[in-house]
Order: sequence, then structure tokens, then C-alpha cells
Amino acid sequence: MNPAIMIEDLNLWIKNRQILHNISLRAPAYKITVIIGPSGSGKSTLLRTINRLIELTEGVRYTGMIRVLGKDIMDWDVYELRRTAVYVAQTPNPFPHMTIYENVAIGPVLHDIVRDKADLDRIVRWALEKAMLWDEVKGRLDEKPGVLSGGQQQRLCIARALALKPQILLLDEPTANIDPENTHRIEEVLKRLRDEMTIVLVTHNHDQAMRLADYLVVIRDGHIESSVKPGD
Repeated sequence: MNPAIMIEDLNLWIKNRQILHNISLRAPAYKITVIIGPSGSGKSTLLRTINRLIELTEGVRYTGMIRVLGKDIMDWDVYELRRTAVYVAQTPNPFPHMTIYENVAIGPVLHDIVRDKADLDRIVRWALEKAMLWDEVKGRLDEKPGVLSGGQQQRLCIARALALKPQILLLDEPTANIDPENTHRIEEVLKRLRDEMTIVLVTHNHDQAMRLADYLVVIRDGHIESSVKPGD
């Protein structure tokens, strides 16, 4: 099976400062690839380059090749790319003025991937169940996300991403600011999702990387130090 993501000789600069140096890696389909390294090593920049979110950063330029599902990212419609490879940020960022239900429903509605209200209801419930959040919020779907804990808000953001039915999930340290109980639940969510989509996870937590990684990429100062399959 071809890799879901293939990167060759990626170099990236922000305002003439080089952040990534000659990055080459493969993220296998239907596996969890974990990118680990110290703060400031370029992990998040690399993740955001995969679906071209990095282009929203002023002064960025890059060279090299990135293929997502076999297609050069520059040949994708950028919005379709970001729906196919959905990014979840480190800090929970639910839309505060929308209800819990609306936070999950907005993607399918905007991308016109639902037939009717019943179909939308099914997708919202499915996404919340996948994020292990349904039982906690099913009686409060019309409330704003501010009533939720930080960990619950992060799982809501994961549900919002899943509602788009992505093929790739890009997670930028999703448990960095989360309590241990919600960290455990998010890790369980990712383990359950690995057979349904490709996951690329950025973390600086070595123990978490060992728990989750099918493939482990170590990055330091913008260089890949190693790329291994844990246990080999």
C-alpha cells in the first residue's frame, strides 16, 4: 500500500529563517505516525505544511515535494485538501458562540455532505461517539461549549474534525494542556480510529509516543534524527 503522506526534501523558511531542513518521511495509511521532538524543533510547522495551513503564516516559503494520497499538495484544491487532511490544534478551539451540536454540524453543512436534517443528526452523533463524548453531552447539545471542561472541548474539536469524514487526521499536541483522564480518553479515541484513517500526531511526550506510535519520527532543530517502527 502506498503511503498516505510522502514528503521528499522539504526545506522551509519563515522570514528568511530556515525552520525545516531536508525533511523526507512516509506516513503509512491506516497507521499512527508520531512526530516527537523538543519544543521549537519544527514539529508543528511540519504538520501544518502537510495540508498547506502553513501558507497562512506571513513570510513563509518552502521547497520540496509533499504528496497526500498520491497527489502533490499543490495540485489539490486547498479547501478540499484541508477537508481530506484535517488539522486539530493544540489548544482547544471550539466556536464559542455556537452550540455543541452546531460545532460538530458546521463542517458537513458548509461542505454540503449531508442530505437532510436526519442525516446531519446521524453524523453529529457518530462523530461525538467516535470522540467518546456523546454520553457526556447528549443531553446538552443546545448548550455552548463553554460548559465543557478543557479536555471535553478538545474532544469536541476532534469530533468536529471527524464530522468532515477526513481520510487523514493531523493532531498538534492534542493533550498538551489536558488533564490525565481526558488524555487517556483521547489516546483511546486515536487507537480506535487507526483502522479507519491515517493519523499523524505531534507530541513532546515520550511515553505517549511509545503508547501510540506505529511509526516514530524524531525531529530536532528542523532535522529528522531518526524514523523507526517501535519494537524493531
